[in-house]
Amino acid sequence: MAIRKEKIYECCKTIVLILLILTAIPVSVCKPLTGEKEGVSKYGTQGFPQRAPVPPSSPSACTYIPGNGQGGHC
Repeated sequence: MAIRKEKIYECCKTIVLILLILTAIPVSVCKPLTGEKEGVSKYGTQGFPQRAPVPPSSPSACTYIPGNGQGGHC
């Protein structure tokens, strides 16, 4: 019985080792390039360019119900 437990242990240990190696490869590919600082890109720390401000939207005549309960016509 001890031989089977040892074989199962060795098999599980080998599988875990293979999984660790296979998961380490994608992580090493994702590391930042040597010329760039971590967390900083050409757009700054946010990672995307800033957009222009969006003007506030006005209420729709079809969905907006003013205080007296009468909406506009679509």
